[in-house]
Amino acid sequence: MVHNAQQLVANSEECARACSRGSLSGLGVCLELSWQQKKLMAPGCEPASVRAMMEALQPLVLGQSLAGAGGGGFLYLLTREPRQRLAVLRVLGNTPGLGDFSVHSVELDLDGITVPHPEGGARTLMS
Repeated sequence: MVHNAQQLVANSEECARACSRGSLSGLGVCLELSWQQKKLMAPGCEPASVRAMMEALQPLVLGQSLAGAGGGGFLYLLTREPRQRLAVLRVLGNTPGLGDFSVHSVELDLDGITVPHPEGGARTLMS
């Protein structure tokens, strides 16, 4: 467990480096590794329906993992191609035994958070 926790930290640092380099494929590798590490930390956290989703979506993604306590709650993935919401819906709709699910699209904000400054201009809070 101690070694796995150390590897989780190392993988998080590699994830940050992949993001800094703009490497989506590197980020995908980190997501996949993160999920394997989370499963070691919380055995049994992968329901059969989640495994079915992840296997069905594998051809569309660079990487995927679960967020939430114990790994459950929200499957997130990085698609190989941009704007693949309909493709993801199609794949999941054709995967038996999933029950209810919803698909949400997100985009990375490359500018960070900015707020107007009282004296004019704007300040970047995060980038």
